[in-house]
Amino acid sequence: MRKVALWAGVPAVVAVAGVSLWFTLVPGRSGAG
Repeated sequence: MRKVALWAGVPAVVAVAGVSLWFTLVPGRSGAG
């Protein structure tokens, strides 16, 4: 079931990284500034 974990894990990691990068580049959005 590693393929299932991969299909579930990769988008989650990308989403978390994207949101973190977004809030880093756009301060003040959610009190991040």
